[in-house]
Amino acid sequence: MLFAGVIVLIPVMRRRPGAALTIAAILLGANVTTQLLKPLLAEPRAVPWGIDPISAAAWPSGHATAAMSLALCSVLAAPARLRPLIAALGAAFAVAVSYSFLSLSWHYPSDVFGGFLVATVWTLLGIAALFSLRARFAGDVMTEEVPSRRTSMGEALRPSVAALLGAIGLAGLLAVAHPHAVVSYAQAHTAFVVGASAIAAFGLILATGVMLALRR
Repeated sequence: MLFAGVIVLIPVMRRRPGAALTIAAILLGANVTTQLLKPLLAEPRAVPWGIDPISAAAWPSGHATAAMSLALCSVLAAPARLRPLIAALGAAFAVAVSYSFLSLSWHYPSDVFGGFLVATVWTLLGIAALFSLRARFAGDVMTEEVPSRRTSMGEALRPSVAALLGAIGLAGLLAVAHPHAVVSYAQAHTAFVVGASAIAAFGLILATGVMLALRR
C-alpha cells in the first residue's frame, strides 16, 4: 500500500492529475480482477512428489499481479527521460518478487504469467484512456510536458538490454564457478529453471513494451 501511494503521489506532485487517476485505476482494477478470477478459475492442481499442495484458486497470482502493476505504474509515473531505467528496474523487482514465492511453492510459473498479463492489460487500457484524455484536453494540466529531446530507440532500450546481459552474465559466472552444482540442479529441476528463465524474459519484455508504448 505504501508503494502504491507513493506512485500515485508522484504525478500529483508533477501536476499530472490524469496520470494519477489512471495509475490509481490500474492498481485497483488489476488487483481486483485477479481476486475475482481466482475463485472463478479454481481447479485442483496436480502436485509433484515432494512439493506441498498448491491452492486450487491460485491463477492468476495475486503477488505477481501486484508486483507487475506497481512496476508498470512506476513507468507511467516517471518523467519521460527516466522511463527506460524505471522499466528495467521495475521488471527486476517484479521478477524478484515472483522468484521469492515460487521458491516457497506457493504458485506455478503459469500463475505468474497470468498475474503479469492481468497487470499489463490494465496498464495498456489505462494508457489508452490517458492518451484519449490528453488528446481531448490538449493544452491543460492533463497534458504531460514535452521533453526537450526525444529519446532514441537505442537509448530507450539500453537499460533493458543491460539488465538482460547482466542476468546472462551473472548466470554465466555462477555456471563457471560451480559447473557441477549448476548442471546437477538444472537436471533435477529442469521445469523450474525453464519457468524461471521465461518469467524473467516475459517480465522484461512487458515492462519494456509499456515503456515504448508511452513514447509519443
